[in-house]
Amino acid sequence: MPYLIVFLLFIQQFTHSTVSKNEFQKLIDQQYVLIDVRTAEEFDAGTIQGALLVDVKKDDFIQKINRLNKQDTLLLFCRSGRRSTRAAQIMDSLGFKHLFELGGGYLDWTGATKD
Repeated sequence: MPYLIVFLLFIQQFTHSTVSKNEFQKLIDQQYVLIDVRTAEEFDAGTIQGALLVDVKKDDFIQKINRLNKQDTLLLFCRSGRRSTRAAQIMDSLGFKHLFELGGGYLDWTGATKD
C-alpha cells in the first residue's frame, strides 16, 4: 500500500494551466488575484493593472507567496512565460490548487515581440 501512495504522488499532475490572452482577461474580470512574477524594474516599466509584484527570482518568493490563500484562484504572468511556469511549479509544490498562467507572458499581453 505505501508503494501505491508514493506512485500516486509521483504521477500527480500540476494544478496549473496556461491560458490565452483572452481567457486570462476573462479571469481578471472575475477579480482573481493577479501576480506579476517579474523583477521590480520590469514591473515599474509596465504591468497589468491590479497586479501584485512577487519576484520569483527573489529569496523571499516562497515567504511572500505563502501569505496567499492556497485555495484561491491565482493568475500568474511574467515577461514571456518561463518564470511564471517556474513560479507555478513552486506554488504547486507548496499546495496551491488553482493557478493560471498567461501564455506568452506580458509580451503577448502588450503585443510586443520577443527578442
